[in-house]
Amino acid sequence: MKRNSLILIITYFFILTHISHAMQTQNNKSIICKKITAVQKPNAVKYLTNDHVVIGGQGCSIINLVTNEEKKISNFDCSYVALDPNKKKIAFSYDKTIELYNAETNKQEWFSKEKYPIHSFDFSHCGNTIFLCLAEDPRGNHIISKRNSLDTKDDDINNSNSAVIALHPKKPTVCVAEMWGDLLIYQSYDLTLEPRLVFLTHHNSHCQVSSDGLIAVGDPDGRVISIVDSNIKSHIYQSIRSRKHEMFIRMLFYPRGSVLAVSSMLLRGNLPRHLIRYWDVKTSALKLIYTTIQLNFSWDHDFSFSPDGKEVTIAFENECVSCFVPWQIRYECGTKEKFPLMLFLLKNYVDKHQEILDQDIPNDIKLLLANTFFKTFER
Repeated sequence: MKRNSLILIITYFFILTHISHAMQTQNNKSIICKKITAVQKPNAVKYLTNDHVVIGGQGCSIINLVTNEEKKISNFDCSYVALDPNKKKIAFSYDKTIELYNAETNKQEWFSKEKYPIHSFDFSHCGNTIFLCLAEDPRGNHIISKRNSLDTKDDDINNSNSAVIALHPKKPTVCVAEMWGDLLIYQSYDLTLEPRLVFLTHHNSHCQVSSDGLIAVGDPDGRVISIVDSNIKSHIYQSIRSRKHEMFIRMLFYPRGSVLAVSSMLLRGNLPRHLIRYWDVKTSALKLIYTTIQLNFSWDHDFSFSPDGKEVTIAFENECVSCFVPWQIRYECGTKEKFPLMLFLLKNYVDKHQEILDQDIPNDIKLLLANTFFKTFER
C-alpha cells in the first residue's frame, strides 16, 4: 500500500516539475530547431512520420530529419504534395501531371496526365481516391474531378468560378471554395448530388477542414478567415480578422482538437516578419491561444505538423525550417494551473522522503508514469 502511494505521489511530482520546466525552457530557447536546405525552392512540405518529411520544389524528396538523409523520388519541379490518411502514399504534381508514389515499396504506383493545369488536389478520407481541381482556362473556369488507379472520371463538377478544394479527413465530404464568395459542400461518393451552399461575405482563395467538420475559408487579401461548421445547417459563422500591418498567408488545423494555425506576414518596417497565431475555433469567441516569436522571413509556401503534434515545418523561399509547437497548443488550456497546490505539497513531501523515493522507484519508471499521465492532457 505504501509503495503504491509513493508511486502515485512521485508521478504527480514529475508531472508538475516537467510542466514548469517545459514552460520555462520553451520561453528561453530559440523557436527554430532545424533548417532543411536539401530541396531548392520548396513549394510544399508534408510530414510522412515524426522523423521524415516530404518536400516538393525543384524535385521532390523524402528527408530524414534525424540523419539528414535525402531520398529523391522525383526530379520534376513540384507544385503540390498530398499524403493519403495512412501516410503510406505520396501524391505530387507538376503542371498537368500528377504522380502517386508508394512510400512502403519505394515505387511509382500510377500517374495521370491531365488536359488542364492542376490547381490543387487532396486525398479522400478513405485514401483510395484523389480529387483534383483543374484550371480549365485563364478566365477562372475550374473542373473538380476524381482520380485513382482505375482512372474514374464519371461525375466531374464544372465550375465557372476560380476554386480551391479541401476534403474532410474522416468523412466523405468535399469542400469547394469559390473565388467570388460561395462555399459548396459536396458528398465525395457522388459529386452529382446537390451541394450544400454557404454564402460568404468575402472572396476566397484557400480552404481547410478539421477532423470534427469545421471549415476555415480565407480571402485572397489575407484579411479575414471565416469558420463554418459543416455539422450545422446555418448561414451564421464567425470570422478571424488580421491586425493592422498583418497579412494572413495560409492556415492549417492542428492534428488534434479544433486549433487553427494561421501563418502571417507582418508588413511594418523595412523588413517583413513571419509568425504563426494559434486559434481555438471551437468556441464561439474564436479565442487566440498563442502567437509565436517573429522570424526573419516573409512569405511561406506551405507548412505541416508532425503526426505527434510536437513540431511544425515551414517551407520558405530558399529553405524549410522546423520549429517546436508551443506547449500551450499541445496540451489542453489550464493544464499547468490544475496543480499549483499539489506541487507545493509534493515538494514538501519529497524533501522529507527523498531517500525512500530514490531507492524504491527507478528513474525510468518515474518518467514513464509521468509521460503516461501527460497523455491525458493532450489535445
